[in-house]
Amino acid sequence: MNKHGPNQVTQSINTAKLNWGAIGLVTLLCGVLGGSGWYLVSYRNQPRANVLEQQSVDDNQTSDIKIYATIKDVANVPRGIFHYGGSICFAALNREGFNQAISEAHPQFQLRYVEPKGNPGCTEGIEMLLDKELSLAQNAEPVSQKEQESAIKRGFELDSIPVAIDGIVFYTHKELGIKSLSLPQVRDIYLGKIKNWQEVGGIDLPITPVSLHPESNHVLQLLMETENISLTESVGIVRDYTTAMRKVAQEPGAISYGSSAILKGQSSIRPIALSKDNNSPPVSALLADGNVNLAAFKANFYPLTRPLFVIIRRDGMIEEKAGVAYVNFLLSEEGQEFLKKAGFLNFDLAHLGIEKSKVMHSKVKSKFKVDADIPLNGFKLDFFKIAQNLLLLGHKP
Repeated sequence: MNKHGPNQVTQSINTAKLNWGAIGLVTLLCGVLGGSGWYLVSYRNQPRANVLEQQSVDDNQTSDIKIYATIKDVANVPRGIFHYGGSICFAALNREGFNQAISEAHPQFQLRYVEPKGNPGCTEGIEMLLDKELSLAQNAEPVSQKEQESAIKRGFELDSIPVAIDGIVFYTHKELGIKSLSLPQVRDIYLGKIKNWQEVGGIDLPITPVSLHPESNHVLQLLMETENISLTESVGIVRDYTTAMRKVAQEPGAISYGSSAILKGQSSIRPIALSKDNNSPPVSALLADGNVNLAAFKANFYPLTRPLFVIIRRDGMIEEKAGVAYVNFLLSEEGQEFLKKAGFLNFDLAHLGIEKSKVMHSKVKSKFKVDADIPLNGFKLDFFKIAQNLLLLGHKP
């Protein structure tokens, strides 16, 4: 168990001065809340992405993203059948009845999941949104610069709006007996450097790594700290999380990964606690009762988390209104309870002093970078903790 409390963790950040102007601070606050135009530009040096940059977007545009008390309270909900797809982990919301709650509150608003032609995941979802096959996309990463440029060439923009935090869990066969691994050990397993469980304290048994396709699912990019991944032939590629769980449950030496929300309550596999390095204590993403360890996510103890986004196509069409309505459903107080029940860490916007009636969406022209190694001297640590989780920034012990 981790011996450091949340205050000790946040206080371990360096206290050197950071010269940000007032405009930059306000812009950062709004950008974290709205999520418009954030994208990862580096996977290097940290277990999680370290540097982020804000894209250029139009100035002085009022946001249509608001916070309501209930799903039924959400205004300007269009009528029609709207298609969605993308990241598989959002299926945990359907498991808890989120789509059903929307249908009951707004019968005129109907959601239909569209099965992708290729491998399900973030990349395929964005491509389908660009091709107007989807009204909105659910994503485990913000829109990339390349994807945004592709949208602009087609006469519209893509808007990335953060809605929750998800954890990545690695798991093994139920009877294997491995309780924890470090991130370096997991990397070496998928790179083929560690080939037998005996090398990490287990029995003499060959390791069978199982992964979703790295072109459609970017968990291994997050793990490996690089966008360019070269997997060994020993890694078995499967289509989705369900197939991965079935394969691991059947093969004694197998290991795979999945969303903590998707793995919530699963008894056919054994979740592994993770430590960020070989000298840190391991932390479990799933508790003994099968629920997600949201307290560890919130305190930033767990070493592998990611923000989840809803991607909207800003083209002035009815699908844009549908995307906005869906985000408002999720960000409503009732929607946040569905996220929590599904196993996602929701946002406590009160930490930032934001009124519940409305969230302003950042629209700025200037570009700037945020580096996790730069301390936030004199800035509220509560905000920095939220920013860490939202933007995949990791603390330094």
